[in-house]
Amino acid sequence: MTFILEDMPNDRYMAIDDTNKICATACWYDRFHWDVPALTAAGTVDTALVRVVDTAYDFLPGKGPVTYIENHDHATVIDRVGGRDLWYKTQPPAIALLTCSGAVMLHNGQEFGEDYSMPEDGSGRVVPRPLHWNYADDATGQQLINLYKSLIKIRRDHPALRTANFYPWPYDESFTTFNPEGYGVDTGRGVLIFHRWGPASAGQLERLIVALNFSPYDQTVSIPFSVNGAWNELLANQAVDVSTNVLPGVLLTSNWGKIYVNTSPA
Repeated sequence: MTFILEDMPNDRYMAIDDTNKICATACWYDRFHWDVPALTAAGTVDTALVRVVDTAYDFLPGKGPVTYIENHDHATVIDRVGGRDLWYKTQPPAIALLTCSGAVMLHNGQEFGEDYSMPEDGSGRVVPRPLHWNYADDATGQQLINLYKSLIKIRRDHPALRTANFYPWPYDESFTTFNPEGYGVDTGRGVLIFHRWGPASAGQLERLIVALNFSPYDQTVSIPFSVNGAWNELLANQAVDVSTNVLPGVLLTSNWGKIYVNTSPA
């Protein structure tokens, strides 16, 4: 039996403690919903983001978060970033969502850019909001559908993304640039880099590096890698060879990201 808490204390991280104490299976991870789209809307990142995307942190074994960037209780993520003309601002949150630990929840219409506002209180919250199915056929809808298809396939094909393994943590939130190994956030450039790892479907060890650009500007960064050798960037299906545990001069286009994978023999 699965027991999921919708637990909304003032400090949303307290829901994790409640999940552990009462032996629930999971809880809604509200910090992801509020914090990650808000940063892409602003075009920047802050140092607390590292804790937010380390979604499995503090959960006891066998328990975990339900992660989402949109649900039925609030305005759509498209609305929160400024409307469908700015749909591309939802790309870094979507990539983060599908590369972080947890049971991923997608809201009806999120995959094609449903767009509506919702007040946080009052009678205007409970009104009919029929889906704009035609949005699925326009250019924005098709871009988003293709993105979510790609990300869902990546998550399905790489089970390490579903483990609790995450680096950097613990993370010193006084850092406004990457930590000495090159991970974390660079607040000046709006970039986040983190590392995931775990067993691949055939039993090998797979490692993944995720780099996200939340800013409205292209950024050139050095990407750190946990091991040398052959890596593949999954969103562009591009092979790279790493020889010094770092790939310098990588172009991260605005509101986009990269997902690198390396698979080693068992």
